[in-house]
Amino acid sequence: MHSSNTALLMMNRSAGRAQVDRLSERLGFAFESYGVNLQTFSWDHTEVDQIKSRVEKAIADRITTVIAAGGDGTVSRIGQMLIGSDTRLGIIPLGTANLIAKELRIPLDIEDAINVIVEGSAIRKIDGMRCLDRTFFSHVSMGTYSRLAELATPAQKARFGKAAYLWHGVREIVKRRRWVFDITIDDRRFERDASLVLVANIGAFGIGQLTWGRHIAIDDQKVDVCIVKAITPSDYSRLSVNLVSQSLHRSKYVEYFQAEKSVRVSTNSDLVVRGDGNRTDASVIDLQILPAAVSVLVGTT
Repeated sequence: MHSSNTALLMMNRSAGRAQVDRLSERLGFAFESYGVNLQTFSWDHTEVDQIKSRVEKAIADRITTVIAAGGDGTVSRIGQMLIGSDTRLGIIPLGTANLIAKELRIPLDIEDAINVIVEGSAIRKIDGMRCLDRTFFSHVSMGTYSRLAELATPAQKARFGKAAYLWHGVREIVKRRRWVFDITIDDRRFERDASLVLVANIGAFGIGQLTWGRHIAIDDQKVDVCIVKAITPSDYSRLSVNLVSQSLHRSKYVEYFQAEKSVRVSTNSDLVVRGDGNRTDASVIDLQILPAAVSVLVGTT
């Protein structure tokens, strides 16, 4: 069966802006005008085990486009299943941060995001970072940054938005947390005393226009390892000035490396590893870099 005139919408009903019936209807009309039939599958936490088989069937049926409607976790979950196939990934950003969509300049407005997909005007082949049986496309981290995401509860994020992270961030800074990280980048191994190690496939920080570095790109066939050595409130104050002024690369509290093949990060402490906004099952960061892993429909501007 060849389904070049069919697209599959995969929607996370738990995403912040998810409205399944309404979005399915809007997408259906949009695709119909282009002569494309739309299939829809939505899920909540009780139906996660059905996602893989649904996407695998779409690939087997040679459906040309699978649309991930949700946040960064949803995009990475669907995107990793398309690696090695000719199926394109469409993105409708419905989450809180939507870092992958922002990096690819996919509009946050739902109607505009739909237009990007139905027009299919441009493709970007994005790199991936494989860790155990998962592949991530934005950030993988250990340390303060990943702790903040763990501490901010869903209820707090729903009520206060990104301010929930700021509150926990201040509390973490006061505690002056730091760890000794054992780091291997490609074939180079070394240790660093730091508060955070973050592997960045995209530059977006997650707040406004702030970035980890404007040199970081999702499709340059490498990833950037950012080691943050700020410990005290004074350190973080100076670091914040560098961040706001877009000069983080000049800060004495941040060290950058680039990896083309692999990154491994471990510590003796019990730290959570997070990838693309979600906790992972990994106890260490152990990534293989996958160049040009997935083809994504993007806008031309």
